[in-house]
Amino acid sequence: MPALTEHQNGSPILVNGAQAIDFVRETAAEIVGADHCHDSPPFMGSEDFAFMLQAHPNGCYWFVGNGTEGCNGTPLHNGGFDFNDANIIPGAALFVGLVEKYLAPPR
Repeated sequence: MPALTEHQNGSPILVNGAQAIDFVRETAAEIVGADHCHDSPPFMGSEDFAFMLQAHPNGCYWFVGNGTEGCNGTPLHNGGFDFNDANIIPGAALFVGLVEKYLAPPR
């Protein structure tokens, strides 16, 4: 009997679009200040957002920045993870700022 489903183990490599990286970096610098914006070094992780970027290559996966000290150093998807609530307002402001800037009529 043939298999009814096919299991795919893992996600493709996540590659951010260069224009999208610049767009997020510029917008973040305007909202939270350039001194709070840092490039993340490449890392070996698995993220299903990679499928979205395959369909829409000029997207960008970015981090809010939960910090690395104490409970904030516990990785996401870990039972000990504790989101840094101080990131809620700046993170929401960045999301709103990205949408407003992206949807703004051309000048």
